Amino acid sequence: MIIARERTGQWTVMRNKAGIHFFSSLKAQLILSFILLSALVLALNSLLSYRTSSQLFQNRIEDETLRNFRQSEYNITTYLNEIEKLTNLISIDPSVQQLLVEGIDSEPDTIVAINTFIAKMTGFMSEYSYLDSIYMVTDEMKIVGTNRRNVLLMREGVRKEAFQRSLVYTAGKISHPKTSFIGGYTFGELGEGWLETTVSTPSKAIVAVKGIGLGLQFKQIATLMIVIDEQTLSAIYGKFSDTGSGNISLLNEAGEVISSTDSAAIGNKYPYAENVVSTNASGSFTEKLNGETMQIVYYTMSDNQWSLVNEVPTAVFSSDIVKLQRTSMVIFICSILFISFLFVFWAEKFTKPLNQLLYSIREVGRGKVGSVVKEVPNNEIGLLINQFNRMSLDILHLIHENSQMERRKRELEMEMLQNQIQPHFLYNTLNTIKWMALAIKAGHIASSIETLGHIIRPLFRNKEMFWEIGEEMTYIQHYVRIMRYRYGEDLILIVHSNAFIRQHKIPRLALQPLVENAILHGMKNKDENKRIEISMDHSSEDIVICVADNGEGMPEGLAERLNRQFLQDASLQSDSGDGIGLRNVDNRIKLHFGSKYGLHIQSDTDTGTSVYLSIPTKIK
Repeated sequence: MIIARERTGQWTVMRNKAGIHFFSSLKAQLILSFILLSALVLALNSLLSYRTSSQLFQNRIEDETLRNFRQSEYNITTYLNEIEKLTNLISIDPSVQQLLVEGIDSEPDTIVAINTFIAKMTGFMSEYSYLDSIYMVTDEMKIVGTNRRNVLLMREGVRKEAFQRSLVYTAGKISHPKTSFIGGYTFGELGEGWLETTVSTPSKAIVAVKGIGLGLQFKQIATLMIVIDEQTLSAIYGKFSDTGSGNISLLNEAGEVISSTDSAAIGNKYPYAENVVSTNASGSFTEKLNGETMQIVYYTMSDNQWSLVNEVPTAVFSSDIVKLQRTSMVIFICSILFISFLFVFWAEKFTKPLNQLLYSIREVGRGKVGSVVKEVPNNEIGLLINQFNRMSLDILHLIHENSQMERRKRELEMEMLQNQIQPHFLYNTLNTIKWMALAIKAGHIASSIETLGHIIRPLFRNKEMFWEIGEEMTYIQHYVRIMRYRYGEDLILIVHSNAFIRQHKIPRLALQPLVENAILHGMKNKDENKRIEISMDHSSEDIVICVADNGEGMPEGLAERLNRQFLQDASLQSDSGDGIGLRNVDNRIKLHFGSKYGLHIQSDTDTGTSVYLSIPTKIK
């Protein structure tokens, strides 16, 4: 509830009873959070709805187009099969075979054969209305044929080299004895370079090319060309083009447009031919085409690998989606406004007890110990208020206890100060003995005392439970140096480690007892060549450290009993008398890292003993 206004310049800053700016209050944050969350939900809902609707429309268009294309594939295949049958019929026609035998020239008998051939071809064109012209070129580079413009063609000027390089000859040669289809050109364009007088067709043409042999001989000695008006082919699939939709095109296996409802595209490489031809399947994708976003639906025909492509402008369905989105947005915004009104009322009721609690907390902060909230609602906030009231009433008791704790703390600090004096006294005493030994030239005594100082100093200087394995190795090296004064210089310590393991943490003095047991027990009856070897290995989960000696080994069965005791948490103390035994080390490892880790012993009589210590690679 707003009970005060503070004038700051021209702005009025509103504060509630708890002294918090209105726009910083929980109520305002709840309302703003709700509005922002609702706006986010609205935006995501609009985006998701638009994409889902757009995808549904695209899928529907794709499915419908593919159904039409499958029907068109059947019609086109039937159409091409009919033309192929016609080429086969013409190739074995007696008039054609007679011309191949007699040749094409001006002799009277040949003229009769040519007229018979032209009459037969004219009859075929009368029977098949979609034929534009029929021509035949022999290997002697002579051409004869006719067309619907009543042009009879008989030429002896065919240029052999140009003809053999032409697309017509190449297609017939490759597909022989089958029929090949070429599209995207006029017949005049196909004859350019090898016909002295080109023959024009009124539009782009589809040319059926077939190599012809003499009788049943396989050898090709002539090339038959049947020219078909491209519009007869585009009429087959063009009927499925809706008003307002884009163009439908037919591509050959090279991605060239051989037929299209857009005549200007015929003969050109399709802009996205790689996406269509390389897949040898059906589907759709969206691309920019002539500055307009198009959904391009394609279908590859199984017989000849030609592809049907339909370009559908996305604007055809996006306008309907936008209208649907606007209607949904208006409904959603009205719903948000109504819910926001109800939420403001609820937020006021919800935050009132919190404001009272905050006010009481501020009172306690000002020193009014014992302040409580009287109105306690029956909900989770009520539980919070009860806890605050209990806390407020306990503060006086805590203040009294705090004064006692401060007094005890001062006593402990004095005790810790006294404990710190003792190590310093011990260091100073050892240092004095060291200088006395040096004064009488007792170098071994001075060196051993200095090493002992190195051993004792970390125990008092570092109070942490863990230190690095490298620090433990340094400690062990000092310890072994002192043991050499007792057991001789032939006591050798070998350490195999790496930088990664040396910087890993380990409980303090976890390895020293293992080295101590190896010296005191493993080497006690060995006079020379006493060797202790420490090796380390790690994986992604564990670090294993092995302390091995070349001593006399354990008695038979002892290692197995010790390992069983480790698993059963049995007590096992070393004989060193220092109170840090194998059981101590094993229990410390298990307490810190779990029962999976700890010690394991392997020993062979007269060979030596190996003690393995395992810890995790990653310490939490």
